[in-house]
Amino acid sequence: MKKSKAETAATRRRIVEIASHAIRARGIDGTGVAEVMAAAGLTHGAFYRHFESKEALVTEAAALSMDVFVEAAQTAAEAGQLQKHMERYLLPEYRDGVLGGCPVIQLGSDLARADTQTRHGVAQGLERLIELGTRENGGSPTAREDAIFALFALQGAVALSRLVEDRKLAREILAIARRRVLPEPAAGKGRGGATRGQGGKDGQAARPAAARKTAAKAAGKRAEAVAVEPAARPAAKPASRVRRPTPSS
Repeated sequence: MKKSKAETAATRRRIVEIASHAIRARGIDGTGVAEVMAAAGLTHGAFYRHFESKEALVTEAAALSMDVFVEAAQTAAEAGQLQKHMERYLLPEYRDGVLGGCPVIQLGSDLARADTQTRHGVAQGLERLIELGTRENGGSPTAREDAIFALFALQGAVALSRLVEDRKLAREILAIARRRVLPEPAAGKGRGGATRGQGGKDGQAARPAAARKTAAKAAGKRAEAVAVEPAARPAAKPASRVRRPTPSS
């Protein structure tokens, strides 16, 4: 009996989902078509009814992984929880997990060897993350720059912490990334910004735009208060004692 278009689409989707999980767990080169089809309850021969090649499957699987990752960040941002989401991204248990992690880190060097379509799909996902970070940074003139910096700083920290054998150093890398990249929530606001950007020695350049504006406004008010304060009167000189003339004898 011939399957309906809806059933065929559902089967294709299931194959892509299984492949998405497999390539994140074992890499592109370590994932075979036969094992993906077996996990889907299908024969190897049925694969070519849905895909022209393994590369075509990998392209869709990588794109799906990026979609899941980006949509999780977008959902967190809409709920005002983006900062918490990013902090969770730096937790060791999240870093080491397959589901929910960033496909760019999980696929690693396999992406560099992947075909153009696969890399293009992943790049589109990264651009969506950058756009999200840019919006979260508000009207800052460096909003996009800060978003890009946060993206590669966080991903670099996670990748490096996964690479090193010293667990103490791995935790230190993640802790420093959190401190340097993620901003403190603005007072009275539950919604954290997306990036901090490069910090100067005193951390002024690292502060989010809203915090910088608040600080500048406060500094301006202090300056105005000094300007209108009347100048201090000079201290009065002590009166000199006047000697009275002595009466002549």
